[in-house]
Amino acid sequence: MAKVIAYEDREPGSAESRRLRAAGKVPAVVYGDATKARNLFVDAHDFETALGHRVNVGALMELEVAGKVTTVQLQELQRHPVRRNLSHLDFLVINVREEMEATIELRSVSEELEMEEPSLRVRGHVKDIPDFLEISLDLLGDAEMLTAGQIELPKGVVLVSEPETIVARLAEKL
Repeated sequence: MAKVIAYEDREPGSAESRRLRAAGKVPAVVYGDATKARNLFVDAHDFETALGHRVNVGALMELEVAGKVTTVQLQELQRHPVRRNLSHLDFLVINVREEMEATIELRSVSEELEMEEPSLRVRGHVKDIPDFLEISLDLLGDAEMLTAGQIELPKGVVLVSEPETIVARLAEKL
């Protein structure tokens, strides 16, 4: 699970948010688990480096604020409409003792595979849900496409996405 460091000294408001973005920071809010919502900010470069540039809403991560680490789920991610840089993040505090739904990234490990879906929705305990799943040509067998229901999930994790959803297919050769 990726770990992101956040900082608390952020005043709410547009002017403060613009000042943070100009300094390469991203305004954020963390809420849930019977705690009051807190205004935070993260370093944009560090956030995208820790999670990769293909950040999925629903991704699980560890958020460190003032030395305290909490498991959170990315609830919302906003990007600038033209520049595409991060402009705001919402995090939901997760109770690690309860089952939850999450989005996990699908990564192709074969150039012969064309990915149709970048991620899957699953349910399970936080400790059982992987950050990503690797999809290889071996999973197709003799078929030309792979559905969500054909992907083997770790023990304790169940598929929430429709099992018939096509996630990958053989790439057409030119």
